[in-house]
Amino acid sequence: MQCPAQPGPPGRNGLPGPAGPQGQKGERGAQGPQGLQGLTGEPGESIVGPQGEQGYEGPEGPQGREGPEGPKGPRGAPGPAGPQGIQGEQGEKGEQGEAGQPGLPGPAGLNAPRSSLRWADQEASGYYAYCPKGYEVSGCSCVGCDEYKIVNDNLCQCQCKQTIKTTARCLKMES
Repeated sequence: MQCPAQPGPPGRNGLPGPAGPQGQKGERGAQGPQGLQGLTGEPGESIVGPQGEQGYEGPEGPQGREGPEGPKGPRGAPGPAGPQGIQGEQGEKGEQGEAGQPGLPGPAGLNAPRSSLRWADQEASGYYAYCPKGYEVSGCSCVGCDEYKIVNDNLCQCQCKQTIKTTARCLKMES
């Protein structure tokens, strides 16, 4: 009879075999119970730190846009009158006008002798012009002035300071 043999020493492990296929994803498990609320802690301290130093002044910003025009203000009071201007220069001397035509003789009076008229113009520089003896002034002309006076029937006297020349229109009646 044979005796059963004693087991021999274990053999070596063999090489691992090829990996098998991955299994399917399992189902999600059920939600567990809610945990207990924790204890409330003691309130913390509110600490404010010291105020810091004032910062440097920043650069000047750009100039803003021009605003809209404001309303018109009230009219001001009139100013004082200005000084009087200087006197202007005297204008140029005008030309002597032509003497007018003698008038027509008037009608002869009853039993009056027939008479004729003689005219003479007397020019003088300045303010005065005299008619010759026997003549009377019938009119005057003043260069630079329109105002005159007849003195004693034989003298033209111009009345303006700027008179340059005076002319007397003289008349003599002859029978």
